Amino acid sequence: MAENETHEAGGDGAEALFMQASQLHAAGRLEEARGVIKTLLETVPNHAGALNLLGIIHGQQGDLGEACRLVEQAIAADAANPIYFRNLCELRRQNDDAARAMVAGRQAVAMAPEDLVARTNLAMAEQDALALDEAVANADFVLARDPENGSAHFLKAQVALMRGEFAEGWAEYAWRWKIPGAERPKPATDMPLWDGAAVAGGLLLIADQGFGDMIQFSRFLPWAQTRCERLLLACPRDLRGLFQRLVPEARLISELGAAEGALCHEVLSSLPGLAGCTPETIPGAGGYLTADAEKAARWGKRLGQLAPGPNRRIGLVWAGRREHRGDRMRSMPLEVFRPLLDMTGITFISLQKAEAVAQIARYFGPAPLVNLGPELEDFDDTAAVLGALDGLISVDTSVVHLAGALGLRADVLLPYRPDWRWLMERADTPWYDSVTLWRDDGPGRRADTVSRAAAALTAGMGVSAAA
Repeated sequence: MAENETHEAGGDGAEALFMQASQLHAAGRLEEARGVIKTLLETVPNHAGALNLLGIIHGQQGDLGEACRLVEQAIAADAANPIYFRNLCELRRQNDDAARAMVAGRQAVAMAPEDLVARTNLAMAEQDALALDEAVANADFVLARDPENGSAHFLKAQVALMRGEFAEGWAEYAWRWKIPGAERPKPATDMPLWDGAAVAGGLLLIADQGFGDMIQFSRFLPWAQTRCERLLLACPRDLRGLFQRLVPEARLISELGAAEGALCHEVLSSLPGLAGCTPETIPGAGGYLTADAEKAARWGKRLGQLAPGPNRRIGLVWAGRREHRGDRMRSMPLEVFRPLLDMTGITFISLQKAEAVAQIARYFGPAPLVNLGPELEDFDDTAAVLGALDGLISVDTSVVHLAGALGLRADVLLPYRPDWRWLMERADTPWYDSVTLWRDDGPGRRADTVSRAAAALTAGMGVSAAA
């Protein structure tokens, strides 16, 4: 929620350049806007509006450190503008600096108490710092003045769900479609939303959000199937095999235009709320998905050749999708896993996908590391491999959800501010009986968490660290 300020002194020429840069930025022409700002700053080096706008552009392009530095420079040039402080709050938060984000956010709120964007930015920083009561208070302040503010409602949803207060959490979670830029997946033909009541006909469910969410919420498909005559499920091909085995009578489709016969629809992520799910009534905690038998046999044989005994075989995932909003907090470089990779008696099986696979080329350690990631074509392959392992150690990714949904052992390394689904403080999870949670005990304490998990693995499996 970093925004530009368009009123700035500095002479007619500088103001014209600033307006030009602002218009280019609004049109999404970021590089052109940067070029105009560079020209402006050569003439007026301390033009606060230009520095602020350049910081926003750097933030949008992923250079958050430079973004923060530029907005700090804008504040040094004009400390009377609260918009710069609220922008700095959001940029610092995105740069995983929640403590300093709160400092900037509180300054913005002190200068402009009724600025709802500043309040929202501060609330999100407080949530990241686990100052949850303060975050909710600021969200409530926003909602008292803007009752349909989707961002404030969604923040309250996450806090309530983190605290295990599911009734309030699911009600607030329904506001997620009011967040700016959010778009509910819709079928090609006009049909009403499902309210959870029995349907005398076809019901279309749409798998939404990330793969982990789809796997987590698929546990409600059997329940939904009992509420309709015919269940249609739109889901990615990568998950089709797993979901078809879960609800064999359902019709799985890849395109929403193939949903003929459905009378109403809903997204998968709405099912927990429609089912009235509480931490005590979560279905399928012991496992609800099954691997393909033929693939399980084939991968079991292959792993027996690639990683024969007596070593234990442990799956490893150290990074999620870079596009994920919280990826900077959850993903780690492979090097941070050194306390695990220095162990003997284990062969690690990399299930890592995408760009992070390249980090294996720099790996040198006593524990063998077998790279299977590029060979895994879909989640059926991954499920089959997981079934042939003695466990999984992973950051918070879809593979953790898959292991838990299969009822297989998994240890997940969580950042200091975890995703709402993992609740607070506890080392277990009501979503998956077989999953153990390892939480960072402070911001930036990822390596310590890996060390604690390694020590537990050493004790629990009878393996040892390399001398």
